[in-house]
Amino acid sequence: MEEYQTGNTTAWKEATKKPNALLRRQRELRGWSYGKVASELQRLFPDVAVTAHEIGRWERGGRAVSPYYQEKFCTLYALSADQLGFMKPQAQSADTSFSPQQADTKSSENQETELRDRAHKSSETSAVEMGVNNEDIAQSQAQIEKYEKAAKGDLSEDILLDMSTRNSLFRNLQRSGTSSIESGLRDYVAFLQNALEHTVEDKKRRELWRILAQTQLLLRHNFNGKDEIAKAKTWNETAISSAHQSGDAFLIGGAISHLAHLYLMKEKNMLTASQLLESAEKYIGNHTALKGWITVLQAAMASIDRSKQRSAYLLTKAEDYAMRLPQTSGYIDAVFTEFNTVSVDAWAGYCFLNIGEPLKASERLLAIETQDLSERRQVDHFHDIAKAYAATDELSLAQEYSFQSIDRAVALHRFDAIPRFIDLAKDIQKKEPHEHHAFLIAEYAQHALQQVKEG
Repeated sequence: MEEYQTGNTTAWKEATKKPNALLRRQRELRGWSYGKVASELQRLFPDVAVTAHEIGRWERGGRAVSPYYQEKFCTLYALSADQLGFMKPQAQSADTSFSPQQADTKSSENQETELRDRAHKSSETSAVEMGVNNEDIAQSQAQIEKYEKAAKGDLSEDILLDMSTRNSLFRNLQRSGTSSIESGLRDYVAFLQNALEHTVEDKKRRELWRILAQTQLLLRHNFNGKDEIAKAKTWNETAISSAHQSGDAFLIGGAISHLAHLYLMKEKNMLTASQLLESAEKYIGNHTALKGWITVLQAAMASIDRSKQRSAYLLTKAEDYAMRLPQTSGYIDAVFTEFNTVSVDAWAGYCFLNIGEPLKASERLLAIETQDLSERRQVDHFHDIAKAYAATDELSLAQEYSFQSIDRAVALHRFDAIPRFIDLAKDIQKKEPHEHHAFLIAEYAQHALQQVKEG
């Protein structure tokens, strides 16, 4: 039998809590379930005692694959340890290349891009390392007063670089579900606009425009209700305009793709969303995260059109992009797509629900560790799981996840997410008009909405 190299002990230990998408992909390419992988391992190695649950934990990174089982997987899939994601990954450099003609400023002009590159690196710092909390934001607001004084003369590069980290702080609070940052963001927009009025040097003006575009994108994400779509559009459109002023091609493409996401998910306007994604692609060059983000949006569009093959193909392509990114906890990209292996799983669950494959949807959704999602995203995550369970008639579980999603929506003031559970209950009752779980889901949702009305 051919021998395969397995990962060393250090790599094995460091792999803990890191999803192994390469291992999962080999299973999915064969159309195998967790149970099928376990049975195949037991067929090849009768002494092996492994369960479907353990296979899932290994793929999700909930537990590291020991060298003993790494060897078994290498034999099962006839691949090396490196090809199955068992070896310690090499450090990856940032993806920064794009075509000069796609930006308003030439990338070859190092003097123009040095500050922007430094700021990008700073804004992508791990939120965990930054220790973000409300006190940090309060401190940043105090610093704005200092910045305003400096802006009337001119802003130093050090202050500009420090300013670029403020949006990472705001974004982390936004992801945690903090709903009181709108006024802070609006104040920051006003400050940046004031700074632009007092700054002459072009390089610094471009950096101010870049930070302003990011701040406007954060405001766009602060509005989620049906009655707030116009506000979200307005802030997204102003972000696109500011991004053009900055000359940052990646930011332009990212801002346009966010507007496409809004049209797709909030209005189901497929034509406009498709046109916007085509426009965004002109700016992103070889930016891996943006290419993956646009691909996963295209997969969602294909699933809405019930195009199973195209949706599955695009999801696989998106997963390939995700695997090229740094697999670090708390990573935040500079255009706030938050595209990574976890988000691909979440989008895959959404897509499989659209094309009528709830078992595949639940498998991908349940592979996600809840803590890897933002607080706001967990509302949608629990809803999609509930919907998948409802489609497979596991109604007690559908009820359980519905209640979790509604509770989280109320806590985060995401009241727009509650009415869909009344729709879910109606879908269940189409099969069984007097179904008790459907009644409880609808009652729980209506009670939550009534609480909102009462204040």
